[in-house]
Amino acid sequence: MFALAALSTSCGGDAPAAEVPASEAPAGAASSRLVVAVVDFSGSLTSHATSDARAYLKEVVQGLDFGDRFVLLEMYRTGTRDSVGRFVQDMPDAMRPDAITSYDRRQLDAAKRGVLNALPVFFDPRFVGSVPTTDILTTLHIASEYLRDADERTKELLLLSDMLQSTPSGFEFGGARRMPTDGWVASQQSASRIPPLDGTCVVVIGGDPTTPAGQQVRAFWIDWFEAAGAALEPANYRARPPVEVIGCD
Repeated sequence: MFALAALSTSCGGDAPAAEVPASEAPAGAASSRLVVAVVDFSGSLTSHATSDARAYLKEVVQGLDFGDRFVLLEMYRTGTRDSVGRFVQDMPDAMRPDAITSYDRRQLDAAKRGVLNALPVFFDPRFVGSVPTTDILTTLHIASEYLRDADERTKELLLLSDMLQSTPSGFEFGGARRMPTDGWVASQQSASRIPPLDGTCVVVIGGDPTTPAGQQVRAFWIDWFEAAGAALEPANYRARPPVEVIGCD
């Protein structure tokens, strides 16, 4: 089973350049973000959907800024936790947030390139194969381990997935064939089996709410994330990538 180790990009070697004039400096530094992106390469996804997801993810990476952290996870497969590909990259801090230099920009661009260079591995079927099962619930437990280390960063969870939980001896969300019963989320919450995702903004790209079964699946995930302390707004549950990257307030 293929697994990625956590990677990092080393950037440096150039001396700091002259500072950008104050008139061109940002008015104020926005709070840093922790973006955890999960890539679903399950057999239920079409090649077109996978291509759309990859293009959208590139746009997300291009929007990263100084001090952000980006985590890329492969959807959990049936097997051990070591089967999950993982990539972690911190964006550099600016030397002076009120006066961004060309050196700062080069450092940031190099960190983004490190992420973009890692993306193909997560979308290459030679490495990840076609996964017949999709264990989203287990993947979310893994994602929570990264989100709880956000420090002061705002937390965003991006799920590039059709959100169809499918395990041999568990649920089958496809066509809503084996959905959790009413009260299942509450019982899991009472038993502390839902990971804490407090304050996390969730975006889903690939879920289809246009059918009765799809609406049932979406309703489940909205309830589940609410129980986890996260927010999945119906407008952030999309079948196709939007024209612009969806932001989180």
